[in-house]
Amino acid sequence: MADTFNRATRSSIMRRIRGKNTRLELTVRKLLWSNGIRYRLHGKILGKPDVVCAAAKVAVFIDSCFWHGCGWHLRMPSSNIRYWQRKIERNRRRRQEVTHKLRATGWYVMRLWEHEDEVVVSRKALRLKRLIAQRVDKPTRVRLEYQACSLRH
Repeated sequence: MADTFNRATRSSIMRRIRGKNTRLELTVRKLLWSNGIRYRLHGKILGKPDVVCAAAKVAVFIDSCFWHGCGWHLRMPSSNIRYWQRKIERNRRRRQEVTHKLRATGWYVMRLWEHEDEVVVSRKALRLKRLIAQRVDKPTRVRLEYQACSLRH
């Protein structure tokens, strides 16, 4: 099946696809913030995760079904098939390599997919909240609280 748009129109459509601040990304960030999870955006670590909590070494990637080759929802374009197959396969390999390298250096990597509904995303946000609380340096907090108490007396 041929593309329904001419080359210039298709190029214009593809150029408008956003890589940052997508609707899903904004929803996830709002959910994390409302659960008390503080983070940085598009961290300057390997793979440039969408959300980073550096203190806990947690990286969250939000992957779209098309660009990251979701097994359930990827609808391969019918024109220029060879190009798209190679492109999406490179994206899949890069995603796996980044995840592997980050985990090897002590990072917890969570990947959210575009197709996941709010219930799944909410569960993952609560899991992140517990994980971050466990991974943050608790002895430092205890020490600071102890010093504050000793200054009062």
